[in-house]
Amino acid sequence: MKKGKIYIDSVIGLTDFERKNARTKEAFNLKTDKEVAQLIGITPQSFNMRKKNNNFPIQRLKEIVELNPKYHDIDLSYILTGKTIGILAVENSDSVDEETMHAIREEAMHNLDQLPDTLKLRIFDIISAFHSQNALLKYYELKASKHVNDNEQEE
Repeated sequence: MKKGKIYIDSVIGLTDFERKNARTKEAFNLKTDKEVAQLIGITPQSFNMRKKNNNFPIQRLKEIVELNPKYHDIDLSYILTGKTIGILAVENSDSVDEETMHAIREEAMHNLDQLPDTLKLRIFDIISAFHSQNALLKYYELKASKHVNDNEQEE
């Protein structure tokens, strides 16, 4: 984070739109809503209407980042969620809306398609191992919970 900037997600009272808008300004080095509207290709009036409806143009922003080579270094996940974490951690978050999650998944799949097949296989192996460990942990938690419930019923 750059010195002197306010951490956007720590500001209380901002709508989801305002947070995404602020992170968009930060990522693209923009200062005004009018500049964001121009970037996205809509009128300032349309942008303000979206702002009132708390309807950030996620799909359009995603297209701009994917289709314009000069924006490929923009972290779309950060703009949408405020976090620069991987997709697995984002999927477990209750604070991410469905449209945002869909955009993040599409971005991840697009990025994955660019990798060599050997690296893709390694990534899938790691993910599979993670899911197996998670499943085992849930099994043992459930088993422990059932054991506690059985003991309570005996008393």
